[in-house]
Amino acid sequence: EMVWIPGGEFVYGTQRKTATLPGFSLARYPVTNALYVEFVEQTQYEPSPLHGDSTDAFLSQWVTHGPIQGTQNHPVTFVSLYDALAY
Repeated sequence: EMVWIPGGEFVYGTQRKTATLPGFSLARYPVTNALYVEFVEQTQYEPSPLHGDSTDAFLSQWVTHGPIQGTQNHPVTFVSLYDALAY
């Protein structure tokens, strides 16, 4: 389920700078490692190490060996934009 976050101005950083962002959609709940494992197993998805950064290589290894024991309900991390779109 996606939730619409309206655009607007926000304050960031230690120097309290401001920026304005357009609206965007955000998932109501994070995708967990367990959900991502289910996705990979059902679709046989394999992240490509060619997506541009070292996080993809990490996820490729993660898919082979699975997430660290005890982190099944933690949000999945080290996914590229392409991995997220595939999900």
